[in-house]
Amino acid sequence: MTHELEVWLFSDRVGTLALVDGRLGFCYTAGWLSRPNAVALSHSLPLRTEPFDDRTTRPFFAGLLPEGQMRRLIARQFQVSGQNDFALLDRIGGECAGAVTFLAPGQSLPTPEQTGGVLWLRDEDVVAVLDELPRRPMLAGKDGLRLSLAGAQDKLPVVFDGTRLGLPLNGTPSSHILKPPIDAVEDSVVNEGFCMALAEALQLKPAMASVHAVLNRPFLLVERYDRVLDAQGCRQRLHQEDFCQALGVVPEMKYQNEGRPDLVKGPARRRMLELANSLPRAARALQSDRTHGFAGNGVVERIVALIEQRCALTLRKLSAPLSAPTSRDGDSSASPQ
Repeated sequence: MTHELEVWLFSDRVGTLALVDGRLGFCYTAGWLSRPNAVALSHSLPLRTEPFDDRTTRPFFAGLLPEGQMRRLIARQFQVSGQNDFALLDRIGGECAGAVTFLAPGQSLPTPEQTGGVLWLRDEDVVAVLDELPRRPMLAGKDGLRLSLAGAQDKLPVVFDGTRLGLPLNGTPSSHILKPPIDAVEDSVVNEGFCMALAEALQLKPAMASVHAVLNRPFLLVERYDRVLDAQGCRQRLHQEDFCQALGVVPEMKYQNEGRPDLVKGPARRRMLELANSLPRAARALQSDRTHGFAGNGVVERIVALIEQRCALTLRKLSAPLSAPTSRDGDSSASPQ
């Protein structure tokens, strides 16, 4: 039996993600391929008419989903297998990293008028969200919410207008990522906030981050680098991918102690250098086209941006996966989880 999801990039339907006998496949639409300004979803999924098999398809699409316990809890919420990438993208793939959206066949992409919805939260609501996240990651299953970010730590895409915090409804782009305290790491919010501020002071160009507290409950807000405001003040998505997606490495192999290739040696290093050289050129070639906001898949254009930093010297219970520097959680292209 075949199940399908339509894959949208910005406001265009670019392909179809299929699940056939438990295996993923992806194919670009003929209409997208015929566009002179068509771009690939990923460096690992170049534009072509032939469909991609499961081995080639999974790294990019699975790389959009949460990992570890977050993924297991979301799967339990929807009563699907934790290994079913397709089912999870169907349920939560409305607001993802980059500019990708997943819709059922025949479903129209929400218009700007339809996507302007934000559920603004009172202080008590923010506390309730912080309490609920460990049990319901991404607030999965809440009406109007289809939110996904990669990574193994609790986080949530939100809208922040400088004073108010809200939840993006029905495909509305988020502006920030809310990161609650990590239970196993003492003072993780203040620690990470300090390190981000230090990186900014050193002119290392990190994402903008700030420590907040509501009713004595701390959390970090990180501004999304893959969201920008246009001339009319409307928030737009930029497309991006992390190096594991670009290199075709599946999420379960992204950490070196799980078999990930050493990204600073041998073929992987050469491949990363190729990406670093080719993607900015592609980005510059597309700068005149408003629909892309491409930024070289985001990942290379921002490679010098230190998105997330934590002072490991103060983290007494830092686990090996937590310190691995190559995963991405939507506010990072090469950050620890």
